[in-house]
Amino acid sequence: MVPTVCRFFLLLSAITLSSGQSLMDLDTAYAVFTANSNYPFIIPLQDSTNSLTVTIDMELTALNNYDEISGSIQVAAFLNVTWRDERLLELYSKNFKYAKTSAPIISEMVFPYTAVWHPSIKLLNSVDTVIEIGDEAYKIRENFERGTTTWIPRVILTAACNADVTYYPFDVQECSFLFTTWDYSSDEIRLQISNSKIGLTYYEDNGKWKMLKTSTSAYIANSKSFAKFTVIIQRRSLYYMINIVLPTILLGVINGFVFLLPAASGERVGFSITCFLSFIVLLNMIMGFLPRTSYPLSLLCYYVTMMLMFSTFITLTTILTLRIYHKADDGEKIPNFMAYIVAFLTCKCNILPHVPSFRRINPKPEKIIANIESGEDCTSKKKIPPIDGRIQASARAAESRRQKRTVDEKEMTKVDVPITESTKIKEIQMTWKDFGKLLDTISFIGFLAVQGVFTFCYLVPLGVSYYSRS
Repeated sequence: MVPTVCRFFLLLSAITLSSGQSLMDLDTAYAVFTANSNYPFIIPLQDSTNSLTVTIDMELTALNNYDEISGSIQVAAFLNVTWRDERLLELYSKNFKYAKTSAPIISEMVFPYTAVWHPSIKLLNSVDTVIEIGDEAYKIRENFERGTTTWIPRVILTAACNADVTYYPFDVQECSFLFTTWDYSSDEIRLQISNSKIGLTYYEDNGKWKMLKTSTSAYIANSKSFAKFTVIIQRRSLYYMINIVLPTILLGVINGFVFLLPAASGERVGFSITCFLSFIVLLNMIMGFLPRTSYPLSLLCYYVTMMLMFSTFITLTTILTLRIYHKADDGEKIPNFMAYIVAFLTCKCNILPHVPSFRRINPKPEKIIANIESGEDCTSKKKIPPIDGRIQASARAAESRRQKRTVDEKEMTKVDVPITESTKIKEIQMTWKDFGKLLDTISFIGFLAVQGVFTFCYLVPLGVSYYSRS
């Protein structure tokens, strides 16, 4: 006797039947198909040496969650599973056709999940307990004319999916759902897929992830038949750009401006340490979003770590420059080589030492004659003894000729140009404070330049990855 619940369910199924069918027909059909208690457990094939082909398709309805920390993805979907029931055709031809017209009494019926045979399909890469797809809440529809069976169970699937966060927060994840008939070999049941993509007719967009692409494939491995459904999703990165990436870049820029603070303000060390601690907080916050794996490691982690190292160097440099700045208070004088360095880098060349200049001059003949007339030797600076009369005149003439020959031979005499007050170079006094200010300028420009290079090297791969996969 058919249970009361089944009779009620069959009564509801009668609305899909053709006109002229009665409850007696439904009752008879159900009794015929459920008469054999082994029917739900035997593969519906006339020849057991053949394999039963089961077609499976997926329709995605929602992406519930993707957890990159645990490496799992959860979706809501329903499967469209169909196969050909050869025993159904035989029973139909024997019991449900009029002999003369061959007109069917019943075209379709819906059976309970446990009343007919169905394939045992399991999600192989499930992160939860591996259980069979479907339950008694989803009925099985039999088409008597074509001999096809359709089963559409709704499922919540949670599958393992390792995260690739190299380009976080512009990362793209590829996750797969791998189904197999665990209790049957590929010689008994073979899975196939009729659509090359996952259906998205009923799909609702996710606020965190964007669906880029889907694909399907069916294959046989290790005497098992597999059906693989793959989704490619991309993170919507605006939230993370505003709350993580942008503050990190701005904090790095502000950190370099510590060298513009006056050394006498006493706020330099506190400011640099505050920036250092802020980078640590950012790094800890980023680690909360990412999986705790060494490979692959996000470029953002490398970038924040580099900014943390820069903040450490900036703090140490700040302490060093303050120590140099306050050396002047101890009465210490700056070494000469440091003064030369400061002068060279600040283009103050007038502090360089004076180098005597030399020039060639021609002594005037009037000066030579005057020296001879006065009895003074121009070269030896000795007095010529006076001689009376011709002897003295002859001596002066001879001395004049000799001096003239000396001038012609030497032509020019090198003499040092005396340094007067007007030509003397005024020396600038350099102090430790001047040297400290120079270090501040060099550190400010240097740290900002290096940070700009690392920021460029970080953002370019992210942009290329984002636009190449969008």
